[in-house]
Amino acid sequence: MAQVHVARMPVVQSLKDSLSALERRELYRKAEQFPLPSDALLPGSITIPGALPELAQDPTDPSSTDADNSVRLYESLKSLDEVQASDERLWVWFTHVPYFRYSQTRWDTPENEADVSKTIRLFREHFFLHGSGLAALRRNSVSRLWWAAHLTHAPWQTRPEFEALKQPDPFCYTRVLFSNQDIYQGLIERSFGTNSAVLIASLEVFRSDKARQTSQFATDFLKELNLISRYRELSVLGLEQLLLELEEVALRLKPLAA
Repeated sequence: MAQVHVARMPVVQSLKDSLSALERRELYRKAEQFPLPSDALLPGSITIPGALPELAQDPTDPSSTDADNSVRLYESLKSLDEVQASDERLWVWFTHVPYFRYSQTRWDTPENEADVSKTIRLFREHFFLHGSGLAALRRNSVSRLWWAAHLTHAPWQTRPEFEALKQPDPFCYTRVLFSNQDIYQGLIERSFGTNSAVLIASLEVFRSDKARQTSQFATDFLKELNLISRYRELSVLGLEQLLLELEEVALRLKPLAA
C-alpha cells in the first residue's frame, strides 16, 4: 500500500508566486529534492494498492518513455476518480515529492533566461496546473501521463460501440497517442480531442498504418480535422461513420501503399 497526499492550496499558491525569484527557479533546475515545508500537506491521505512506480527517464530522448510511464502510473493510480485527478493540489504533491527528479529532468528548461516570463510559465505548466480544465492537466509532467491513459485505456470496456476496435493490448491507444508528440499535442490540445469517440477514432487512423505516425502526417491530418470540426459537429456521428470519414481524410492526405 502507498499513501498519496494533497498539498494545501495556500502552499501551492506560495510556491507559484516564489517562481519570480531566480534562486527558486534554480532550485527547480538543480536540487536533488524539493524542500517542501512540513506543514504543506493536508491531514490524511489517499491509499492506493501497491507502491508508486518508478518513472523511467531518457535524457537523450525524453518523450520516448512517455507511453510506458503513462501505463505504469495509470495502473498504479487507476483507483483515482476524475474529481480527484482534476485537483491541482494532488499533482503538486506528485511533482514536488515522489516525482520531483522526473519532473525536473523531463523538460528542457533553459539555463539562460532570455525571457523570464516564459521560463516561469514553463515551470508553472509542468510542476503546477497553468490555465484551466483538461488543457492544464495535460501539461503537468505527471497528470498528463495519468490523463492520457485514462482517456485511451481499453475504450471497449466502457462503451459497447468500441467493441469492434478491441485489441489485445488495453493500452494500445495510449501508446499510439505518445508515438509522436505531434499526435499528442494535436489531439490533446484541441477541443475535439475531449470527445472520446473523436479521440479514439483519430487514434485508430494512426494505429491502422504506422507510416502515418510521423510529424508531417500528424500535422496535416489534425489540421484538416480541426478545420472540419469548425463547421461539423463530429461528436454526433456514430463511431462507424466517424471512422469512415476520418479514414477518407487520411487517404486523401496519404494514400495507402499499393
